[in-house]
Amino acid sequence: MRVLFLLAALLSAPGCAPESGSTSAARVDLTLGFVPAPLAPAVEALEARAAGRARGTVTPGETPDAVHFELPLPRELWSATEPAGDWLAPIPRGGALGAARSESIELGDGARVAKACIRKDLEPGRFVLESETLRLRLAPGEDPQDFRLRARIERTPARDGRARFVQGDLACAGLTVYPGVAERVHVTVPPASQLVFGCISPTPLSARETLPATTFRVRLADGAVLFEHRQELAVPVRTSWHRLPLPLTGEQTFVFEIEGGAPAGFARPALVPVELGTPAARPSGPVAPDLVLFLADTFRADNLAVSGGDPALAPTLNAFLERALVFSEARATAAWTLPSIGALNSGVFPGMHGGTSLERGISPAVETIAEVLAAAGYRTAAVTDSGLFSRHYGQDQGFEWFEEVTVSHWNLRDTLTRARAQLAADDGRPLFLMVHSYRVHGPMRLGPDEDPAPWSELIASNRERLRARRASGEKDAARTLALELVNEGRRFYLDSVSDLDRKVGAWFGELEGAGFLERGYLAFTADHGNAYGENDEVGHGGRLYDVKLSVPLALWGPELTPEVRPGIVSLVDLAPTLAALARVAPARSWVGRSLLAPRVERVDFAFSLEKRHHEIALYQGGKKLLAPDTAALRRGEASHAFDLVRDPGELTNQAGEAWASGLARSLADGVEPWLVPLGENGELELSPEVMAQLEAIGYAR
Repeated sequence: MRVLFLLAALLSAPGCAPESGSTSAARVDLTLGFVPAPLAPAVEALEARAAGRARGTVTPGETPDAVHFELPLPRELWSATEPAGDWLAPIPRGGALGAARSESIELGDGARVAKACIRKDLEPGRFVLESETLRLRLAPGEDPQDFRLRARIERTPARDGRARFVQGDLACAGLTVYPGVAERVHVTVPPASQLVFGCISPTPLSARETLPATTFRVRLADGAVLFEHRQELAVPVRTSWHRLPLPLTGEQTFVFEIEGGAPAGFARPALVPVELGTPAARPSGPVAPDLVLFLADTFRADNLAVSGGDPALAPTLNAFLERALVFSEARATAAWTLPSIGALNSGVFPGMHGGTSLERGISPAVETIAEVLAAAGYRTAAVTDSGLFSRHYGQDQGFEWFEEVTVSHWNLRDTLTRARAQLAADDGRPLFLMVHSYRVHGPMRLGPDEDPAPWSELIASNRERLRARRASGEKDAARTLALELVNEGRRFYLDSVSDLDRKVGAWFGELEGAGFLERGYLAFTADHGNAYGENDEVGHGGRLYDVKLSVPLALWGPELTPEVRPGIVSLVDLAPTLAALARVAPARSWVGRSLLAPRVERVDFAFSLEKRHHEIALYQGGKKLLAPDTAALRRGEASHAFDLVRDPGELTNQAGEAWASGLARSLADGVEPWLVPLGENGELELSPEVMAQLEAIGYAR
């Protein structure tokens, strides 16, 4: 499933209150307790703007925050096309469809219902939206009838009392505003205040769709315009940040409006003091330090010289590591992204947070580092390369700003541009920023321009070889071919590592040059590694060998002594470590411990809890065991046992040795608590968009 692509302040209005934390009590969060205008009239007004097609109907939903939309597509609209069985209907995408999530759209004629899908999964009974055309596939001989396109449009629920804007690849604290609808917020404006906010352009529903520019406006109830800004849609960056000094105080009503073709957003609107100072010098006095965590997905520890890597491979990062607190034997808690990042963020092992398969996300019962820091007054933001680090899987818990870069827009340079925007969007609070990149994960891109073509060509040329081998009856042909092509894969990987080093190293240099490391903390790590023939493995996931679990872990910042600390540590330790740097108490549920505290000998763990592969890895005193479950451990039956001091490459399996059986029995009972879920976690439905993202990065059910 997860193998290389070579297989692969204060308010008077109800609901508004001052925020707690380390910032001034004069900060007023306009999303807190916000009551939006009714949804049905907003959607009806949007549909009234539809051009080039018949109007659809809008009816109330089960709750005031949901409506149903229905658009007739009569037989005469449909025309046959190639391949045979495909039918096209023109469907200009304006109007209410601009507010619908594609996974909620279905097509029916009374006798049958067709579901949306991605283009490659188009089969009889399915359809795909292609810009301003709907393509429906029917069985041979079937004819389209009078179909009706139906969609459920709903408002994003508030989180922790704060209104949220969710559209496409972005979720944040914010106000969702429909064209022609005035959203009002009643507040008491403290003296010497400014209004800070972002303007978020709408997201196209398809890659081919274009949207008109959006005009954003803020005015008072008496009509006086305070702000007006016309913003063109620009992918990948579509948010602009603004500061509006206010020549007024006391009871006021702010009105937020837009003009355009689809709903847009006002991100993180708040009243803050005009004199904010800088993160290094606040008028209110010292505040908690900023925290930046860069997560290089699939980045092996031995890419770095401190872990035995070629010094010429990542020279910029190597130079930074010489001034860092480095944990040279850090281990991930899983060998693939979802469970590992879930553990890193939640401070608990995969079996506890629940994100252990493609159908299960992170349980809302966990308490993430972002939630802990947000409760302490931090502005929390994440920029991710989506996929398995996405809100679909619950990975956005606690993040006030969660921005996903979809695979078609992957470019580390752009990701870092988004990260810089978050650093610049200062509102007086300390910042926790997490940046995640798939730069060294497939689909691979070559060189600083991240050209995807050479990798695509390599994959295409080898598909025929795989088909031929399978046709000949060769067993396990995909795995065999992947092992044969391992050197090609590693060549692309190393090129990606070098590019990441250049770009991330340059960004770290910017942070240092701006004085960030004199007042804030920077962390660098990965969620797992990747095998290139070691232990006869290719890629990640599956068996818990150290080539897939060994990750870099380094910290920079004031009062951190540069040194290399040996000894196994776990990524579950990162959340309590960041909390310690922020000077806030850790969550009670966290099982890790701050890496800044004196080291205590303990057992460390990693897990594979997938439906098709179940394995536990245990580390103690330089020894490592692998076993399928706790029952096997109690019987003293480890499947693999390694002396990591003498055999760091895990080349000699000593499972038959007496020490391995004894160690397995002695550690068995200590595993059980880490397999108990902290809360219920139902199975997820994978929408066409989610499946497309997962398949594009090499994951499939």
